[in-house]
Amino acid sequence: MESYKAQIIDLETKNSNRAKEVDTLRYDLEQAHTKLRISAEERAKDSEALELYQDRVRELELMSTRRPRAKSTSSSVTANGDVSRKEMTEGELLGTEDDDADGQGLGGELDDAITGTTMTDLKLKIRQLQRDLESTRTNHADSSRVLVLENLLDDANRMKAKYEADYLATHREKLVLLNQLEEIREGKTHGDG
Repeated sequence: MESYKAQIIDLETKNSNRAKEVDTLRYDLEQAHTKLRISAEERAKDSEALELYQDRVRELELMSTRRPRAKSTSSSVTANGDVSRKEMTEGELLGTEDDDADGQGLGGELDDAITGTTMTDLKLKIRQLQRDLESTRTNHADSSRVLVLENLLDDANRMKAKYEADYLATHREKLVLLNQLEEIREGKTHGDG
C-alpha cells in the first residue's frame, strides 16, 4: 500500500508539473500569436506606406516631366525686315502657360515636401488615424490584458484545486491514522498483534 501511495503521489506531482508546462506553453503560444498579429499589422502598414511613397514618386516624376521648359525657337519678321528669333517655352507653344504655376511648380512641391504637407504624407496620416480609430474601437490592448488576467486566474484556480485535493488527501490520511490509533488503544489490533 505504501508503495502504491508513493507511486500515486509521484504521478500526481508529475501530472501537476505537466499541467504547469502545458499552461506555460499555451501562454507562450498566445504570446507568439499576438506577436505574429502585431508584426502582420506592421507589415501591412509598411506596405501601405511603401505604396503611397511609390505613388508620390510617380507624381513627382510626372510633375518633373511636365515642368521642364522645352525651348523652341520661332522666328518672326520685324517691320524693318530683320528676322528675330525668340525662345518659346513648352507652355507657350501649347497655350497652357500659367504665371502662378511657375511660382507653385516643382519648387512649391518640394517646399510642401519639406514642410511635410504632401499628399502622400496626408494620405499616410489619414490611414494612421483610421488604424488608431479601429484599434480604439476593438481595444486590442485591453483584450490582450484581459487574456493575461484570465490565464492568471486559471492558474490560480488550478493551484487552489490542487491544494484542496492535497489537503483532503492529507486529512483522510490523518483520519485513517487516528482510527488506527484508536484501535490500538482499544486493543483491536490487526494481524498478530
